[in-house]
Amino acid sequence: MLQAMTRSLQSKLILALVLAVLIPTTIISVYTDRTSTSLLIDNARQEESSALVVATSQIVTKLGDAENNVLFVSQTSTTKDYANLLSGNRRTTDKTVNALAEAQTALLRSFLTNTGGAFRRIYVLDAQGYLRIGVDNEAGTLALMVADDQEDRAKEPYFSEAVNLIPGQVYGSNVELSMTKGHIEKPYAPIIYYSTPIFDDYNNTAGVIVSELDVHHVFATVVKHDLNQQWLIVDSDGSYVWHPVASKLYGRMLGHRTRLSTDQPQDATVIFGMDTGDLVRSQERPDTLQTFTRMTPPDQPNIDWRLVKQRSLHSIYGAVSQSRRTICVLALVLLSVALVVGSLLVRSVVQPIRSLYNTAQAIMLGNLTQHVEVTSKDELGQLAVAFNEMTTAIQKRETDLRQQAEELRIATAQAKEASRLKDEFLAVMSHELRTPLNAIIGFAGILSISKNLDPQVLHKIRRIRSNGERLLTLISDILDISRIESGRMQLTNTPISIRQLVERLDAQMNVLGEEKGLAFKVQVDDAVPQLIEVDQDAMTKITTNLLSNAFKFTEKGEVSLQVLRQGSTLVIQVSDTCIGIPAHMHEIIFETFRQVDSSSTRKYGGSGLGLAIVRQLCNTMNGTVQVSSEVGQGSTFTVTLPIHAYTQLAGSPA
Repeated sequence: MLQAMTRSLQSKLILALVLAVLIPTTIISVYTDRTSTSLLIDNARQEESSALVVATSQIVTKLGDAENNVLFVSQTSTTKDYANLLSGNRRTTDKTVNALAEAQTALLRSFLTNTGGAFRRIYVLDAQGYLRIGVDNEAGTLALMVADDQEDRAKEPYFSEAVNLIPGQVYGSNVELSMTKGHIEKPYAPIIYYSTPIFDDYNNTAGVIVSELDVHHVFATVVKHDLNQQWLIVDSDGSYVWHPVASKLYGRMLGHRTRLSTDQPQDATVIFGMDTGDLVRSQERPDTLQTFTRMTPPDQPNIDWRLVKQRSLHSIYGAVSQSRRTICVLALVLLSVALVVGSLLVRSVVQPIRSLYNTAQAIMLGNLTQHVEVTSKDELGQLAVAFNEMTTAIQKRETDLRQQAEELRIATAQAKEASRLKDEFLAVMSHELRTPLNAIIGFAGILSISKNLDPQVLHKIRRIRSNGERLLTLISDILDISRIESGRMQLTNTPISIRQLVERLDAQMNVLGEEKGLAFKVQVDDAVPQLIEVDQDAMTKITTNLLSNAFKFTEKGEVSLQVLRQGSTLVIQVSDTCIGIPAHMHEIIFETFRQVDSSSTRKYGGSGLGLAIVRQLCNTMNGTVQVSSEVGQGSTFTVTLPIHAYTQLAGSPA
């Protein structure tokens, strides 16, 4: 064991030296690493914020250009001529109609060609919302759109909103999916409708020019994904307009629930709560720098997007890797030095420790005369001196403890003898006092029924009997309180009927009530079990003492007894209209031989033991007793005891 302890001590000393060297180095390296990391993140924040500004500007510019382009087409003379044709303001022939249609078609073709594929379609609807002419660039090849009098587009927002605009205004939708004959085209093609009304020479609305901007074409030329970063464009409802995972796109149009708020609920709250900002190491993206901004193009109220750029922190921390490698090499060198120095220092410490250990083992085996040899004046030498002083103190303490143990043994024996003598005294007193008292009470009772006695003599005999009964009750109370306090009172729980007990008390106490002209009310709650397991003598004493006190101290009014059930407890309440008890005496009256004041003792009698017995019995039965009273307002004593309901077994006698 000594060798194991020595090895452990050597390891701890070497570890302490290693830590003394490595901890400062680690702190410095961590501080340097975090400082470098903080600077890199700050720079990355600025870079990403600038990139967002540029991307937002480019997208907004492209959307503004799209709006201006369709407005330009609507205001050309060719479109004006075609508007007059739609309104019927000019006389036309088939040749004229064909010429105007060809001219308008050429204009629309030129529009799609000059915008570099940014638009999928451009077409003209008449004033009723039917397609009249158009050019389609869906497959990268321009194709005419056939006029259709069957497909009514009057309810589409790009028509119903635009047809009521004044000259120079353009309606712009939010991102929608391109549709044909009322069905979403596949593969999905996200578009933005830009439409504006066309007017004839009389400034009447002749129709609407509608263009479909290819959103993918706009975004792809501005935001691009790679391994270390990705771009998100999120609509105002949280659905994705642009996302590297195609299955997450267009939740609003397709009716699925994929949203930024479902992928990143906490981050989404921040992103939609600010117009611009960033998130570094969020709980949902701990390895990502997220910068975001709100995008609302001028004069296009249907567009309210959040542009979010997510960049991997690993791509930012690359410059810190070399610094970390240098720190690791330095730590290894310092660790080697600490191990060598620690081995040399341990040798000078282990030997004194071994000596201390051997002495401690001897003391543990009872040899308190063993002392440590002091060989130096350093800290280990001082420890040896202190150890020797401790051994001397232990010797003295052991001697003192032995002496105290002997004194305690003698005192315990004396206490046991005193308790035995007290028990013998109480037993003798019980016998010697009760026997003559019972004889006196009996003879007084016999004499009191004689019909030949003078009234004064009869009165004295009755007083003898009354005082004898009071003295016998006092002796019984003293014996009861003595047995309870010494723990010799054994309670035996047996099934009893609370209702029968209350009936007996009602019969007994009614006599006292009639003598003093007091009303006595008794009530047992229906919820109280028919039988409960409790010590009948203890229950009777508790209730009798409380009722006796109530009748004793009540001059007029009434006394009531209520038995209730509250959950798993039995509640006994004794109320009266007595003289009342001051608040400062509510606890004192439960002490032995204590009453409210000495005048009460003279006027009402009593020994001051009744309530003390009630409290002691309640405590023994795991219950409580409390009093609520004011001077002149009467008193209420409440006893609370646990209910042990008695359930009769099947087949047992009733």
